[in-house]
Amino acid sequence: MELRRLEIRHLRYFLILSEELHFQRAASRLHIEQSPLSRSIKELESELGVRLFERNRHGTRLTWAGVMFRDGVHRVMKALEQAQASAHLAASGYRGTLRIAVSEGVAVKHLSDLLTLSRRDEPRTHIQLSEVTFRHQVKGLQQDLYDATFAHAPSDDKDIVSIPIWDSPLVLVLPDRHPLLNLSPVPLAEALRYPLLLPSRRTRPGTFQQITEPLPHPLPPFVEAASARLMFVQVSAGHGIGIASEHEIEAYKTLDLVSRPLAELVRPLVTYVLRRADASSPELERFIDRAQQLVDTGQRLERSASA
Repeated sequence: MELRRLEIRHLRYFLILSEELHFQRAASRLHIEQSPLSRSIKELESELGVRLFERNRHGTRLTWAGVMFRDGVHRVMKALEQAQASAHLAASGYRGTLRIAVSEGVAVKHLSDLLTLSRRDEPRTHIQLSEVTFRHQVKGLQQDLYDATFAHAPSDDKDIVSIPIWDSPLVLVLPDRHPLLNLSPVPLAEALRYPLLLPSRRTRPGTFQQITEPLPHPLPPFVEAASARLMFVQVSAGHGIGIASEHEIEAYKTLDLVSRPLAELVRPLVTYVLRRADASSPELERFIDRAQQLVDTGQRLERSASA
């Protein structure tokens, strides 16, 4: 089908309306009147030959065709944004872009050091960072929206390569005044006497799985924290104790938190680099090599300091 009259504004208007599902609110967000919005949606539906929205006395909702179209438009708009950013970067002197997505909780210090090294070694390669959930990382790799991602789980997609790249000890996270501070390591049975805060299974499935795998099953009662930041805030406020990687705690030094090893929790939290098996580039390979070398250097320094 040849879409002769389709313009970017039609797609933009459609996306805003698909989020609001209310013509007046969508028009307000777009800073236009409701009538041009309605007219644009009608033009879009006419051009596509399908009905995207249903309107009745209960409100506005997407049709199934509208849901499918919305997912495709999201990919188109993302690609357009990347193309626009690439053009501006090229005009500024950059010669390439690496699109990297990271999961929440990926070691901030390692990531910062990696970006510093990459900037030093390849100043003309721009690294575009996004923070997205694991599910959206895999989907983004499949749709060529990202060149590589950092996650706490490997992908089971045979077309995606998962490379273990970093690991960090898992520790018990406590407020700075807690009875368990007198124990090191802390026996698991003692820790489970207190309210337990864990990462969300929905937003951080890999982290949740790695942390809970060595715990007794069925799992003891716990509360899922919506994000790492909120988990550490709750621990600091005395609402419970948490389990996290040592590297993750480093990013929250302003909170009154103390870590203790957990006797039965001996496995580290592993970070993986994911990339498509059929899509690589010299810049990406050097980027991944640099990440591995960064860890090797850190391990050598640790061994030297302890000698």
